[in-house]
Amino acid sequence: MGQVNGYLKILVGLGLILGALGGYLESKELQEKHDVFCGGIMEALLDWNGNCEELRTYITTIEIISIIVGIIGILSVVSGNNEVENSKKIE
Repeated sequence: MGQVNGYLKILVGLGLILGALGGYLESKELQEKHDVFCGGIMEALLDWNGNCEELRTYITTIEIISIIVGIIGILSVVSGNNEVENSKKIE
């Protein structure tokens, strides 16, 4: 039973790592849009009514959540791998 739990932890960890990667890529895409439209003369001309500040906050939030989810995913993979290895030693 330990091997099954270990493999499930590994799969969940890999899913979390992929989710974190997706969030990170999304934040980089939004950062590119921010760099084009926010700051300087473009923000003044377009008059975004504070949307640039909301975008900055959103990008930061996505990056922080991606880091946390990535760390949890890595820990889950390591924990699952240890559980599989320990269950193989017992058998």
